[in-house]
Amino acid sequence: YLDNALYSTNQMDLIAPGTGNTHLTYLLSNSRSETLRFTGRYFTFDGQGLAKDEKGRTVFVPSLLVDEVADVEIQYRKKDYDIGKIVKLIELSKYRIKPKCPCSTSCGGCTFQNLDYKKELEYKKQNAINTIEKIAKIKVHNAQIFGMEEPYFYRNKIQVPFGYDKQNRLVYGFYKFKTHDIVPNEVCAI
Repeated sequence: YLDNALYSTNQMDLIAPGTGNTHLTYLLSNSRSETLRFTGRYFTFDGQGLAKDEKGRTVFVPSLLVDEVADVEIQYRKKDYDIGKIVKLIELSKYRIKPKCPCSTSCGGCTFQNLDYKKELEYKKQNAINTIEKIAKIKVHNAQIFGMEEPYFYRNKIQVPFGYDKQNRLVYGFYKFKTHDIVPNEVCAI
């Protein structure tokens, strides 16, 4: 379920987390790309794994969970950070689960489907606390988060884009993560 890359090598319009910046410094060609080993440290607000290289440079890695070790191919370089994709998971998190949706690694709607739901709630709670304390300068005590009994098939409304694939066939589904490329899909697990 990690076979589908979130960032294809021909994709040129990525928005780095929190920056709104869509200009890429450069795209690494297959002959120049590097594969390095990283350990997931944090999650970004949109569910990407965040790692650091030996010099402290930030690397965003979709689908990398906290404390996982993976060989990561660096695909894009910016001035202050890199974007990579998992080539091989070396050490799995005990919180990694198999996603219900076969498109979860390419669709932009299920970034936490590979993470145990209780752990996802803990992360989201801590993220909310950190955001409130940082922006509002208010110390949060005894915060609670309430989850669902069954965190699947709860949406009562979705938007399904239609378009054409590279063979000029009509397709529908959901947008690929941070793009307007359509990932064909007939069922949404959320």
